[in-house]
Amino acid sequence: MSEWFLNLVLYFFTYSFCGWLYEVIHSKIAYKKAQDRGVMFGPYCPIYGVGAVLVFGATYTVKDNIILTFLVALLLCSVLEYLTSFLLEKIFRIKWWDYSKTEKFNLNGRICLKVSLAFGFFGVLTVQFVQPFLEKFFATIPYEIKLVASIIFIIVFLFDFVVSLLATLKAKKIVDFSKIVGDQTVAVKKAAKDIVKKTIKRNKKY
Repeated sequence: MSEWFLNLVLYFFTYSFCGWLYEVIHSKIAYKKAQDRGVMFGPYCPIYGVGAVLVFGATYTVKDNIILTFLVALLLCSVLEYLTSFLLEKIFRIKWWDYSKTEKFNLNGRICLKVSLAFGFFGVLTVQFVQPFLEKFFATIPYEIKLVASIIFIIVFLFDFVVSLLATLKAKKIVDFSKIVGDQTVAVKKAAKDIVKKTIKRNKKY
């Protein structure tokens, strides 16, 4: 594997973890309770990883222009969030997030002005400070270590993806999430985790 690809993998997982951490901290502040709002079981939110990679890739030639970086990050991440929400709802018939009940300026509950502005702000922060730091940091790590770490991350991620997908589909058959108005993420995650726990306990008996 090329070192460029390995760095990209590490960037993706780093930003995905930071996104998951942000969601946990935000829920603790907003709802007085830390909530795991990731679609998958692991401590990462892939949408943040994809968004960050898209932003620093799209703004590479204009990274010194803060205003343009802000606008590109706002637009790219808003489109990504809308499409992700749309596709997840179409596939699972579940609302993973819904701004219609909490934010006045929203579009079909999938994106909202406040969060889109935050995307722009964090995009500038990422391009100006975080990404340069990560590039210097990963440059100090030997190729072999990055290769092993990337392979482990990819294997764990794919395994998590399959387990999360199967558990969510099974939970959807057992629980009627349509009765939950608005954001259904927490309920879906809890039901999926319960299914995995029961499956593990059942297998241990044998």
